[in-house]
Formats: sequence, C-alpha cells, structure tokens
Amino acid sequence: MNIRNAFTACALAALSLLSCQEAENDTLDLSGPWTVALDSLDQGVAGQWYNHTFADSIHLPGTLCDAGYGTPCNLQPEMEKEVFLNLKRKYDYVGPAWYRKDIPIPAGWEGKRVGLTLERVLWQSRLWVNGHEAGQGNESLTTPHRFDLDSLLRPGQVNTFVLRIDNRKRHDISV
Repeated sequence: MNIRNAFTACALAALSLLSCQEAENDTLDLSGPWTVALDSLDQGVAGQWYNHTFADSIHLPGTLCDAGYGTPCNLQPEMEKEVFLNLKRKYDYVGPAWYRKDIPIPAGWEGKRVGLTLERVLWQSRLWVNGHEAGQGNESLTTPHRFDLDSLLRPGQVNTFVLRIDNRKRHDISV
C-alpha cells in the first residue's frame, strides 16, 4: 500500500483526497465551497477553532485575495499603465486562516491508507480531522505538506476537515 494525494494550495489551490491500495485508486475532489475564518490575533488554536463552524465562505481552489478577504490595498500614487495594475494585490492578509469542509468518506476506504498532500502552501499548515490533529503540521515553501489520515477517518460517514494555513514569514530567505 502507498499514499498518493493531491491538495494544492496557493493558500489553497486544487483539492483532492486519495486512497491507494495496490492497483486501485480512489480520489475525492475537494474543490468547491469551504467555510473560512481569518485569525489575525492568532487565537484559533487556543480557542479550539478546529471544533467551531465558520460563517464566511470561499471557493477553492482560490486565494483569500481573489475572494476579497483581507485589507484593501491602495497604493499611492496610483499606477496608471494596465501592465502595472496587475502587479499589486487587491487585498492583503498576513496571518493564520482557517478552512473547514465536511467530507463524506466512502465506506470502501475502511482499512486503506489515506493521506492528504498540500502543494504550494505559504509557510505552515496544520490539519484536524474530526477534531483530532493530524501529526505535528508542516512548514515549507518548496516541498509538499503531507498528512497521514488512516487513524483519523471514519469511512462510511461524513468527516470534518479543518485546515489552518499560516502565511506569516517563518524564515528570512531574501539572501
């Protein structure tokens, strides 16, 4: 048995959950509506936000900026040339963001190895499934973030996935 999954994030961008066993591949597409909450005061872990519901929604794959979350960016003086207008973000947010989705897991996944891989995550990711944290989290800009879900999933039931993505700068890589 081996694990192969794809959950792409540009703060979160192409989403799927995969169970693999020998020649059989099962994939769940996780794209679509998720709920989201911004955690600018970084109180979510202590406040157990992984057990809460969120009021706002976002369509993934996508970014917080594309969905209009964060502080509107107003550069002065304004850039007039069309080519430069696309070089600035419309909204800016730095800090943890929480994403939640209820996902029905097929009963046929009982006993299979299942995992989740996040790609292009901006710095740090943590995952809770059904209120339990999946490992110690991941931190990298260049390598996929992987989570083993075998012991956390309840096949044949709806499972709650809560992701915490923190885009704050962790290491100075400007040199």
